[in-house]
Amino acid sequence: MNSSLSRRRRLDQILRFTQVAFDFDGMAKSNRFAARLLVIFLALAVIFIRMPVVFIHPGFWGEDGPLFFQLSYLEGWASATTETAGYLTLLQWLVGNLSTYAPVSAAPALFNAAAIALTLMVVWLVTSPRLPLPAKPLLALAIVTVPVGYELLGNLTNVQWIVPIGAFSILLMKPSKSALITTAEVAFVLAVSLTGPFSILLLPICALQIFLSRDNAPALQRILFLTAAVLIGAVVECGYLISSGTAGIAPNGVEHTESSWKFWLVLPLARMTAPLGTGVLRGFGETITLMASLIVYATAAWFAPRMPYRTQKFAMLLFGLAIMGSGMLKYRDSLSVAGMRFFYIAAVFSIWFFCCAAESRKARAICACVVALAEFALVFGTANSPRVREDSEWPTWSRAISSGLPAKIPTAPKGWFVTLPADPNGPLARFAAWQGKEIHQLDLTRNDAACSGALDSAQSAIDVNGGPPQWIVRGWAKPSDRQRAVLVIVMADLANRVLGFGFPGFANGEAGESGGWAGVVQNPVADIRAYAIISDGGATLCGLSGPRSTFH
Repeated sequence: MNSSLSRRRRLDQILRFTQVAFDFDGMAKSNRFAARLLVIFLALAVIFIRMPVVFIHPGFWGEDGPLFFQLSYLEGWASATTETAGYLTLLQWLVGNLSTYAPVSAAPALFNAAAIALTLMVVWLVTSPRLPLPAKPLLALAIVTVPVGYELLGNLTNVQWIVPIGAFSILLMKPSKSALITTAEVAFVLAVSLTGPFSILLLPICALQIFLSRDNAPALQRILFLTAAVLIGAVVECGYLISSGTAGIAPNGVEHTESSWKFWLVLPLARMTAPLGTGVLRGFGETITLMASLIVYATAAWFAPRMPYRTQKFAMLLFGLAIMGSGMLKYRDSLSVAGMRFFYIAAVFSIWFFCCAAESRKARAICACVVALAEFALVFGTANSPRVREDSEWPTWSRAISSGLPAKIPTAPKGWFVTLPADPNGPLARFAAWQGKEIHQLDLTRNDAACSGALDSAQSAIDVNGGPPQWIVRGWAKPSDRQRAVLVIVMADLANRVLGFGFPGFANGEAGESGGWAGVVQNPVADIRAYAIISDGGATLCGLSGPRSTFH
C-alpha cells in the first residue's frame, strides 16, 4: 500500500513539474521573459540542426534570387508591388529592397537571416501569456520541428507560410494594456495580410472573434482594428488574384491524373504526418489508410466542440482546413503534386489541437509529455535535411554583378538563375562587347605560356523560367608570373566565337582556394574552348589546356 502510494505521489510530482515546465503562464514576469527567450534559443538551435547549410553557406532558394533580389536590384522600390504567383508578397519585397543597400555578396545571408528572424518572431508571439493556450513552449517549438517544414524554414520565399501562424495567434490573444503593443500587432497583421492570400482565409477567424468579443469593449475595439488590417489585405490580395487571372487556376505544366474520392480524405493526413503518413499511404493503399483517416477526423470532430479551448480548437480547424482545401482545389487535376507547404500550418495545428484536447490538467500534462518526446525525436530525425546541401558560392559568383560583364548566376534549386545586365562602370566593362565576336577580330596578344589551366567540366541546367538551356562551366587558371592576375575567362566555340565569360576566384582542387573559375554559357551547339585574359598592362590571351567540354 505504501509503495503504491509512493509511486502515485511521484507520478503527481512529475505531472505538476510538467505543468510548470510546459506552461509558464504562472511564472513571475521576469522568469517568464527568460523562459520565452529560452524557447527562442531552442527554436534557433532546431533550425540550425535541421539545416546548418543556411547558417554556414547562405544561399538563395527558389524565387529568392531570380525574383525578389533580381527585381529589387534592377527596379528598386518600384518592384515592391510586383505580383508573385498571382498575389502580393510584401514581406519578401521589403527584405529584397532593403538588401540592395548592403553589399551584394551579403544578399543571401540577409534573406536567410530575415526568414529566420520572422520565424522566431512567430515563435515569440506563440509564447505570449495573452494567448489562451496550454503548453505554449511546445506549441511554439512545433513551428520549427514538424517535418513538413523542411521546404519552408530558412528561406525567404516560403516564409509566407509561417508568418500567418503569428497573425492567427494575435487574433486569438487577449487585449494588451499597451497601445504601443497593440499598434505593433496591427502593423504585423497588416504586413502578413499583404503577404500571400492568407488574409482571405483569416477573415472568418476575425468574424468569430468579433462575435465572441461583443460584450467586451477593449477586446472588441482591438479585434476591429485587427480585422480592418486583415480586410485591407484581403481586398488587395483579391484584386491581385482577379487581375492576374490566376484565382482558382491550377499551375501550368501539371499533368492531369485522376484521383479517387478516398484520396481527398487520405492525402491531408498523409501530408500532415509525412514522412510517416506518406509511407503508410504508399504501403497500405488508400482503402486501409482511409479507415485511419476517418478515425482521426472523427476524433477531432468529437473534441473540437468540447471544453476547454473550444474556440481555439474550432479556429485551428477552420484555418488549417481552409488552407489545405484551397491548396488541394488548386491542384485538383493532380492532387499528388500538391506541395507540402499547403499542409504545414495544419501539421502545426495538429500538435496544438492535441495539447488542447484533454479536459483535465493531468491529462493535458500527459499529452504535453508525449508531444515533448515527439518533438525531441523529430529534431534528430530531421537533422541536416535541408532542401539545399551544397554551397552556392554566392560571395564569389556575386563579383560578376559589378564586373562590367553580363551576370548569369546559378542559384538553388537547379535551373534557377539570377540574371543581370552588364554594369557599364565595372572594371571589365571593356570586354562586354566581345560577346558574339570572333577572337581574331579582337585586339589581343596570344601567349599560351602566360598561364596554365584547364576547362574541367560542364553541367547542364534547364532554365526553369523558360529561357534556353544553360551550361555551368568550370575550370582553373593560374598566371605564370605571380605578379600578374587572371582577369576573366573567355569561352568560345570551335569557330572561336565568344560565347560568354567565366570569373576567377572559385575553389578548385587543382589550383587551390581561389584558383578556380566558373561561368555560364547559353545553349552551346558544339564543344567550347577556354582562354584566360591575363593582366599585363594590355590584354594577353592564354589558351587553357585540358579536355574540352562535351555537351551531350
